[in-house]
Amino acid sequence: MAEPTQAPSAPTSEEAVKINWEEASSKDGTKYEVGRPDVPKPPTDENLVGSKADFQISVKWTVGGDSWIDTPLEVRNTTAIWRYKLHLSSHPFHKYVLEISITDDHYDYYFGDEE
Repeated sequence: MAEPTQAPSAPTSEEAVKINWEEASSKDGTKYEVGRPDVPKPPTDENLVGSKADFQISVKWTVGGDSWIDTPLEVRNTTAIWRYKLHLSSHPFHKYVLEISITDDHYDYYFGDEE
């Protein structure tokens, strides 16, 4: 008879999200640390080397459940994104998750939020 296996433990919050710790000092010189989640910085003109120009297309994608939503033909032909899923996140630092499916064309995508 095979030995029962133990299920892996759930990751701790620090394992699930990398935290960058910075040392700081208060006005009276007391040292303390500030932890921030390691999230990508928004793109700037300096780090967009080799990327495609802005698509000049606006979309208004609605928050839904677990269902994929097909994009309009104009979006599909311009961006190679043929469907998306925008839903609430269970992650403590992000309110929403956007998932996309693309054709064989690959680009570096940057998304903005109207909020």
